[in-house]
Amino acid sequence: MNTPPVDDEITIGSFFKTLVKFVQWCVLAFAIGYGGFWLFVPTLRHNVRHVEGPGPKPSDCEFMTAPLGNKGCHYEMQRMLIDAQGNYIATVNWFNSHTDGKTDNPNAKPDTMVCTWEKVQD
Repeated sequence: MNTPPVDDEITIGSFFKTLVKFVQWCVLAFAIGYGGFWLFVPTLRHNVRHVEGPGPKPSDCEFMTAPLGNKGCHYEMQRMLIDAQGNYIATVNWFNSHTDGKTDNPNAKPDTMVCTWEKVQD
Protein backbone atom coordinates (compact mmCIF):
# COMPACT_ATOMS: atom_id res chain seq x y z
CA MET A 1 0.00 0.00 0.00
CA ASN A 2 1.12 3.46 -0.81
CA THR A 3 0.81 5.92 1.99
CA PRO A 4 0.52 9.62 1.32
CA PRO A 5 3.57 11.70 2.23
CA VAL A 6 3.67 13.10 5.69
CA ASP A 7 3.37 16.87 5.99
CA ASP A 8 6.59 17.09 8.00
CA GLU A 9 8.64 15.58 5.15
CA ILE A 10 7.24 18.06 2.64
CA THR A 11 7.85 20.97 5.01
CA ILE A 12 11.49 20.02 5.70
CA GLY A 13 12.23 19.48 2.00
CA SER A 14 10.67 22.77 0.97
CA PHE A 15 12.48 24.55 3.81
CA PHE A 16 15.88 23.38 2.56
CA LYS A 17 15.02 24.26 -1.05
CA THR A 18 14.01 27.74 0.09
CA LEU A 19 17.15 28.05 2.21
CA VAL A 20 19.39 27.06 -0.72
CA LYS A 21 17.70 29.61 -3.00
CA PHE A 22 18.05 32.29 -0.32
CA VAL A 23 21.78 31.56 0.09
CA GLN A 24 22.26 31.64 -3.69
CA TRP A 25 20.56 35.05 -3.91
CA CYS A 26 22.67 36.34 -1.00
CA VAL A 27 25.89 35.22 -2.70
CA LEU A 28 24.78 36.82 -5.96
CA ALA A 29 23.86 40.09 -4.22
CA PHE A 30 27.20 40.12 -2.38
CA ALA A 31 29.14 39.53 -5.61
CA ILE A 32 27.28 42.31 -7.43
CA GLY A 33 27.68 44.67 -4.47
CA TYR A 34 31.40 43.96 -4.11
CA GLY A 35 31.89 44.36 -7.87
CA GLY A 36 30.09 47.70 -7.85
CA PHE A 37 32.03 48.84 -4.80
CA TRP A 38 35.32 47.78 -6.45
CA LEU A 39 34.38 49.64 -9.62
CA PHE A 40 33.41 52.91 -7.95
CA VAL A 41 35.95 53.10 -5.09
CA PRO A 42 39.48 53.63 -6.47
CA THR A 43 41.18 53.12 -3.08
CA LEU A 44 39.94 49.54 -2.98
CA ARG A 45 40.78 48.89 -6.61
CA HIS A 46 44.37 50.09 -6.22
CA ASN A 47 44.94 48.61 -2.73
CA VAL A 48 45.86 51.96 -1.17
CA ARG A 49 46.47 52.25 2.59
CA HIS A 50 46.33 56.04 3.01
CA VAL A 51 44.25 58.77 1.37
CA GLU A 52 45.26 62.43 1.59
CA GLY A 53 43.06 65.39 0.70
CA PRO A 54 41.02 66.67 -1.09
CA GLY A 55 39.23 69.00 1.30
CA PRO A 56 36.00 70.75 0.40
CA LYS A 57 35.32 71.42 -3.25
CA PRO A 58 36.06 75.06 -4.15
CA SER A 59 32.94 77.07 -4.92
CA ASP A 60 34.33 79.86 -7.11
CA CYS A 61 33.01 78.22 -10.31
CA GLU A 62 29.44 77.79 -9.05
CA PHE A 63 26.67 79.77 -10.72
CA MET A 64 25.41 81.43 -7.52
CA THR A 65 28.77 82.78 -6.28
CA ALA A 66 29.61 86.43 -6.91
CA PRO A 67 29.57 87.61 -9.60
CA LEU A 68 26.40 85.69 -10.45
CA GLY A 69 26.36 83.71 -13.66
CA ASN A 70 28.27 81.10 -15.60
CA LYS A 71 31.98 81.23 -14.82
CA GLY A 72 33.02 78.90 -17.64
CA CYS A 73 34.81 76.47 -15.36
CA HIS A 74 34.34 73.51 -13.07
CA TYR A 75 36.46 71.40 -10.73
CA GLU A 76 37.51 67.80 -11.22
CA MET A 77 39.13 65.62 -8.61
CA GLN A 78 42.62 64.42 -9.49
CA ARG A 79 43.96 61.30 -7.80
CA MET A 80 47.66 60.48 -7.82
CA LEU A 81 49.15 57.22 -6.58
CA ILE A 82 52.32 57.55 -4.53
CA ASP A 83 54.52 54.67 -3.36
CA ALA A 84 55.95 54.25 0.17
CA GLN A 85 59.11 56.21 -0.74
CA GLY A 86 57.08 59.19 -1.99
CA ASN A 87 57.60 58.55 -5.71
CA TYR A 88 54.84 59.30 -8.22
CA ILE A 89 53.32 56.16 -9.77
CA ALA A 90 50.26 57.16 -11.81
CA THR A 91 47.28 59.44 -12.17
CA VAL A 92 43.99 57.70 -11.52
CA ASN A 93 40.64 58.73 -12.90
CA TRP A 94 37.32 57.26 -11.80
CA PHE A 95 37.25 54.05 -13.82
CA ASN A 96 40.85 53.24 -14.66
CA SER A 97 44.41 54.25 -14.04
CA HIS A 98 46.73 55.64 -16.62
CA THR A 99 50.21 57.00 -16.54
CA ASP A 100 51.24 60.21 -18.16
CA GLY A 101 54.81 59.18 -18.98
CA LYS A 102 56.23 60.12 -15.57
CA THR A 103 56.27 56.65 -14.02
CA ASP A 104 59.59 55.87 -12.36
CA ASN A 105 58.89 52.19 -11.76
CA PRO A 106 55.95 50.40 -13.43
CA ASN A 107 56.09 47.62 -10.80
CA ALA A 108 55.82 49.99 -7.82
CA LYS A 109 53.07 49.31 -5.29
CA PRO A 110 50.87 52.30 -4.38
CA ASP A 111 50.80 53.25 -0.70
CA THR A 112 49.05 56.63 -0.71
CA MET A 113 46.42 58.27 -2.87
CA VAL A 114 46.68 62.07 -2.95
CA CYS A 115 43.44 63.78 -4.00
CA THR A 116 43.31 67.40 -5.16
CA TRP A 117 40.81 69.63 -6.95
CA GLU A 118 41.88 70.87 -10.37
CA LYS A 119 40.14 73.81 -12.04
CA VAL A 120 39.07 73.02 -15.63
CA GLN A 121 37.95 75.74 -18.05
CA ASP A 122 34.82 74.89 -20.06
